[in-house]
Amino acid sequence: MTPVLSPEATKAASDAELQLLKLDAEEWLAVFHDQAEHDYLRSAFAEKYRTAVGVHPEKREEFRESLLRVRDGSGMPVADVIEALNRQ
Repeated sequence: MTPVLSPEATKAASDAELQLLKLDAEEWLAVFHDQAEHDYLRSAFAEKYRTAVGVHPEKREEFRESLLRVRDGSGMPVADVIEALNRQ
C-alpha cells in the first residue's frame, strides 16, 4: 500500500520528478563537461549545466539520489536540496 502524502510532500514529489526529467534531458552537458580537455570548455559546460539544472555537474549523482528520496516521500522541497548541495 502506498503511503498517503501531505499536500506539501505531494508537491515536493512532483517537483522532484520534474527535476529528474530535467537532469536526464541535460545529461549531455554534463558528459561534455566530463570529457572536455580544456578548462575553458569544462567551465563553460559546467555553467550551462548549473543554469539548466541548478547544481554543478560533478554533484549530479548526489543530486539525483536526493531527488529520488524527495520523490519517494521525504517532503523536502527541491529548492532546499539545490541550496544544500550548492553550499557544500
